[in-house]
Amino acid sequence: MELFDTHTVVISAVLLVHSIGVVLLVFSAAVLMTLSFTVVLAVQAVRTTWAHARNTLS
Repeated sequence: MELFDTHTVVISAVLLVHSIGVVLLVFSAAVLMTLSFTVVLAVQAVRTTWAHARNTLS
């Protein structure tokens, strides 16, 4: 009797690949959310600075 049959090995491999894919997807989503938040803050900072500079020069 084999320690692991073929079906068990295949199912385990599929679950492992699926789990890795889910982890990568969650990580990618977290990185994209962080970058989007950073870009929004940077744009707001530039717009605020630009507005203050225009008001100072006027």
